[in-house]
Amino acid sequence: MPSPQALATEQTIAEYKAGVIGLGPSLTLDERRKAADGIGLWATVRNDVTHTEAELGGRAASLYEPASARPGRVILYFHGGGYVMGSLQSHARLMSHLAHVTDSPVYGLDFRRAPEHPFPAALEDARAAYEELRKKSWKSDQIVLAGDSAGGGIVLALMAELRDEGMDQPAGGMIFSPWLDLALTSNSMERLAAKDPWTTKAALELFGGYYAGEVSRDDPRVSPLYMDFSGIAPLLIHVSSTEILFDDATRARDRAVAAGVDVQLNSWEGVPHVFQLFAGNVPEADESLGLAAAWLNDRVNSSTT
Repeated sequence: MPSPQALATEQTIAEYKAGVIGLGPSLTLDERRKAADGIGLWATVRNDVTHTEAELGGRAASLYEPASARPGRVILYFHGGGYVMGSLQSHARLMSHLAHVTDSPVYGLDFRRAPEHPFPAALEDARAAYEELRKKSWKSDQIVLAGDSAGGGIVLALMAELRDEGMDQPAGGMIFSPWLDLALTSNSMERLAAKDPWTTKAALELFGGYYAGEVSRDDPRVSPLYMDFSGIAPLLIHVSSTEILFDDATRARDRAVAAGVDVQLNSWEGVPHVFQLFAGNVPEADESLGLAAAWLNDRVNSSTT
């Protein structure tokens, strides 16, 4: 059963959506993006994590450093928002919680967004950021890629690109409520529509078109559910069993298992899409990040000893 705090998130999300949708077409895309930044207030503030502005691969970035970080590990985080919304501000508190619980510095990347910058802009920025971390003397097996929703798609697409070019894989990838199929073929799109308080197929259809541009929506570079999973780094997938992207997660898990990839999937019932945005306020969010920390400890420590 979901916690009382998890059930309360539905009201928070409903109030957010009413405030944005209620203004209708009079709201510009920039105004909608600013409104979306407000989701960054859903988690609690962490005063034991230091935030500094940074730059990676020519793009603005945020660096979150816990009071005592373990050596030899860093997380590169790609925020969600359908490749159109979301920002370093909307995910600031989530990233600070992730830094704290994993005892790791976390870099959040301000990648270019659609529709102004469709594919491959976001993936190019992610690749440039990863390469700059390597130039900063981070070894590939010390870097963990992480992301939520569309950011989860970037994680997998980047892993596949690195593999295809014969480059070393990162230590692993952590993806929360990943959006991996822009063709929207998952059965859960319809099956769970009435249970998902936040994400809608109509919104994903719009955002998917913005990002894919002239590329087919089932192209594995924009929909990594269709990629070859063989040879990629270990994966951790966290998802709500009552969100419309649930089958994106389970289908990716199944394909990864079939390809011999080390993959772990955990799901929670009755929590919203990217429920980790409520870290510090919702027990399931804290449990998810705690499991992510344990998973990271197993993968990074074993790869750097």
